[in-house]
Amino acid sequence: MIRMKVSTRIDKRGLKKLQAQLKNTSVNVGYIDSKIHWDNDVPVAQVAANLHYWSPWENTFMLTETRKSQINDAIKQEINTLGVESIESVAGSVGKRLAKQIQVNIREVSTPPNSEGWAEIKGFNDPLIYGSRIGQEPNLISELTYKVGDV
Repeated sequence: MIRMKVSTRIDKRGLKKLQAQLKNTSVNVGYIDSKIHWDNDVPVAQVAANLHYWSPWENTFMLTETRKSQINDAIKQEINTLGVESIESVAGSVGKRLAKQIQVNIREVSTPPNSEGWAEIKGFNDPLIYGSRIGQEPNLISELTYKVGDV
C-alpha cells in the first residue's frame, strides 16, 4: 500500500494586514453635523436623542444595543465586497446602508401617534417624520449622515 501525505502552509500576512486595517477603520452613523431643527432652536441631533431615549418612541429607530442585528446584517452584506474594494469604500457602504436602515426605522414607527393638534400642524400623523413630506428641513431624515474615520 502506498501512502501519500499532502500538506500546505497558509500565508497569514495578508489576513493580519486586513485585520489591522479593519481595526483602524471606523464608521459613524447618525446626526454628526446636524443643523437646527426646523421647528425650534435645538439641533436635530438633540431632537433625535430626546425622541430615541426619553420619549414614547424610546429605542425605536437609532442603531443602539437594541438593534445590533441590523448593524451586524449590514456589515455582513458589505464585507462580501472586501475582495474588490478598499476598506474605506466598504466602510462607506456600511455607513450608507446603516443610515438607510435608520430612515426605514423612523418611517416604520407609527405608535404612539402625534396629538391631533400637532398632526394638524404637520399635515400628517407620522410621529417621527418631522417636515419631510411638507418640505420643512432640516429634520430627522434630512440630517442623517455617516462618516468614515474619526469624527
